[in-house]
Amino acid sequence: MVIETGSPVKTAARQYGVPHNTLRDEVKERVDLQTVMTGQGPLFSTEEETELVSHVKYMANLGMVSQ
Repeated sequence: MVIETGSPVKTAARQYGVPHNTLRDEVKERVDLQTVMTGQGPLFSTEEETELVSHVKYMANLGMVSQ
């Protein structure tokens, strides 16, 4: 909206519920929103997650997991 119609960043941000600083940074190409990760990183490593899934499946097969 900002790029196509020249609408002010704050107006577009308010209309779409996006923080205006985030929108401004995107319009000025300061950050690539496709590659930015927000929040904390993963709690488990990929190996730990795989092991946990395997254990839960094993326990479910034994009837230890209730629904």
